[in-house]
Amino acid sequence: MSDYYKNFNTIEDFILDDSFVSISKRNNQDEIAELFSLYPEKKDMMEDAIVLLQYLRIHTPDIPDTQIDEDWNIIQQQIIEKKHLKRNRRFYLWTASAVAACIAIVFLIFLNPLENNDTENHLFSLMESAEIQDGEVQIIAGNNQTNIGNDETIEQTVEGGLLVGKEQKMESSSIKAEYVTVVVPKGRRTTVKLSDGSAIWVNSGTKIVYPKIFSEENREIVIDGEAYLDVAKDEKRPFLVHTKGFSVQVLGTQFNISAYSSDNENSVVLVTGAVEVTAGSSKGKLLPNQGFFTENGISSIKNIDTYPYTCWKDNIMQLNGESLDIIMKRLSRYYGLDIQCSQRFALEKYKGKIDLKEPIETVLDNLSLSTPMSYTREGDVIYVR
Repeated sequence: MSDYYKNFNTIEDFILDDSFVSISKRNNQDEIAELFSLYPEKKDMMEDAIVLLQYLRIHTPDIPDTQIDEDWNIIQQQIIEKKHLKRNRRFYLWTASAVAACIAIVFLIFLNPLENNDTENHLFSLMESAEIQDGEVQIIAGNNQTNIGNDETIEQTVEGGLLVGKEQKMESSSIKAEYVTVVVPKGRRTTVKLSDGSAIWVNSGTKIVYPKIFSEENREIVIDGEAYLDVAKDEKRPFLVHTKGFSVQVLGTQFNISAYSSDNENSVVLVTGAVEVTAGSSKGKLLPNQGFFTENGISSIKNIDTYPYTCWKDNIMQLNGESLDIIMKRLSRYYGLDIQCSQRFALEKYKGKIDLKEPIETVLDNLSLSTPMSYTREGDVIYVR
């Protein structure tokens, strides 16, 4: 198969290929990952084809051949519009042949209602429209925007207003938008107390979007980054957390989510209670001291010590044999700096704790006690040699 797809140059080529349709139907993440590694230059095209093939349940219709070409031109225009719906949309494909699948996709897109969550898609759209920039924590609600300092607490009132400390930053009547976006730059942190009694500790480089007022059916938010959640129990309104890699459903519990869109590995770590995690076609229920991990599309559940995953909210970094390049990446995000680590020391491993309340220079000095490294700082860039 190493050269099988070499001459495939369009999404149509993949959708009409029996072997590719079979791969999509099996939805084996290891097999798909291997395919991407063999054809990295065609990864985006294959992803789009898989999204189309897996997006809908397929039934073979009786459609004249003359209709196929006409409708294929239309579906190509739909591909871009449907691409953003690929997050967490994994369905099994049932089809008699690749040609029938192509025909069925066309008619299901235009004649059948889409199986999607409009609220979730809207939340993702709001999150993606907000850019993480240097500076202060931003609170965005439609045309309203305000900045707050580091480690401040944002409190949502029952009416939907926003308090920071005792100061009312946004009155409910002034918030015309249905949702609030909180953007936390690198080197900053904040806490959000929601009107239902839930609390969210938001780590550096993170965006969250939540409703001004929760609906009567559920409590639904989206996160790009890392957050520790203490969810208030409400059996009538489940709490739903969506990320680009997975979704989490809870009633009342404490857990940590690490789901930076820029990271290959994401996780959900459960401290108390119970949660159900869905990542593509994978689904798992966690017990306390278990974690759900995804890396390059592969999911697993492990028994773990939760403290190393949650101690960041207490300004501690627990090291259990992580390599220096991983540590520097975390420090870069936490302190809002660009730390360039020499490959000479990149694989050095460390155990112990880092006090994140200390200046970055003190942290690097302590690390250098066990590794003969030095560093220089030029503005917001640190070079470790």
